[in-house]
Amino acid sequence: MSTNRCYPQADDTLILGILKGCEQYFLFYDHESQGVALRTLGRWASNPELSFTRYDSAELSNKMRRPEMQSHEIMKCRKAR
Repeated sequence: MSTNRCYPQADDTLILGILKGCEQYFLFYDHESQGVALRTLGRWASNPELSFTRYDSAELSNKMRRPEMQSHEIMKCRKAR
């Protein structure tokens, strides 16, 4: 059984998020602003007023770096008919 996976296009807005109790952390970024998004994760993790931890930062940054989130791995989605 094959699975069709949709990969983001180079100009897509990507969203990563995590819910921590009543706090919600979401990043909206594109491939050009990935570096800024990674720095934002670091700032959140170093802010003692937030429940966002270094572990949370590492988890989201690893998700951000997965091949399906990278522009050089983009494949077009095909709709099943």
